[in-house]
Amino acid sequence: MRHDREIHAHKVQAYAISQRDSNLTKAMTNWQEKSAYLLKELIKFKTYVESLQAAIRRRERALAVTNWERKSSYLLREIIKFETHIVSLEAPMDNKKVVLG
Repeated sequence: MRHDREIHAHKVQAYAISQRDSNLTKAMTNWQEKSAYLLKELIKFKTYVESLQAAIRRRERALAVTNWERKSSYLLREIIKFETHIVSLEAPMDNKKVVLG
């Protein structure tokens, strides 16, 4: 009995759709156009996300290089200070005569 009602409802719907064949065609066309539009938007947003991710990676690399440059210039200054200190310690000894006993 239940199956008979479902079959009858399906037949009624099929008849209604066949009566409105032009509306069905319009609906299918609209759906296809909307689907194509949504696919285009999806591709556009994926491209945008990929661009942002690439920009983030470039910025992180640039910051890493900047940090490395900052650290290396600090180390270079420290080496120069150390060498200057060593030279200043050695300089007075060059002027003195060492008398060995």
